[in-house]
Amino acid sequence: MPNNKKSSSANTKKVKEKAKAQKNLNAENLEALQRLSAALKSLDDKGSTECDVDGDNPGLSLFHWRELDGEAMHAYKILNDGAELIKATSTKYTLMGKINLDDGSKFAEELRQGCELISTGALLVHQPTIGCARSTRKYVKYHARSTLAAVISLIESFVNLKALDANVGAQKTGVVWSACDDIISKLPKGNRASMRREMFTWVADCNETMQEFKEIVDLGAASGQNSIDGDSLGSGEQYSSDELE
Repeated sequence: MPNNKKSSSANTKKVKEKAKAQKNLNAENLEALQRLSAALKSLDDKGSTECDVDGDNPGLSLFHWRELDGEAMHAYKILNDGAELIKATSTKYTLMGKINLDDGSKFAEELRQGCELISTGALLVHQPTIGCARSTRKYVKYHARSTLAAVISLIESFVNLKALDANVGAQKTGVVWSACDDIISKLPKGNRASMRREMFTWVADCNETMQEFKEIVDLGAASGQNSIDGDSLGSGEQYSSDELE
């Protein structure tokens, strides 16, 4: 009988320790992801440490243009694999977490693994040996950090239990899905695609600014003008006659 009691007590202790460990899975993985996010933030997307400003090559060396080379393709495949894993796991994580926090937290490790894959892909893109431009690095870093931020927010909501309120968990899962879809289908792949995306973004911004200025100029001079120390000031969105001249 004493042996049976000791055995039963030992089993109970193991069960409690296992349950306690399970409860800490969310918090542990959250801390790991926060460290990973900090590491991603420090990636040198401008390549400032690689550029020889005073030398013959002040910019970054580009090893591919229209077609991706083997190393670049491998980096983007890792990014896609990580996004697919996170997207497939996030729904299970949220649904199970709603039913039982301990069981749901088991999927937090898979979410972390997906984030580690994305971070690995981003790190590879930033390696000088792959020859990616600033635009390429910028977009990869942005999308990687956005996805990690979405996953961190999801897990955090189960740590502070806000995910159990109404549709908070589902909404945060939707944000994770959107970030993963952006990596899979919207992230420009390679130097040519990334540079085109950035250039067209600049052109669109310039066109919008020029259109705004044109609309204001077309309004003509403001009818009411105030003078401060001899300077004429327009009213509202219109320029003064002096400013238009």
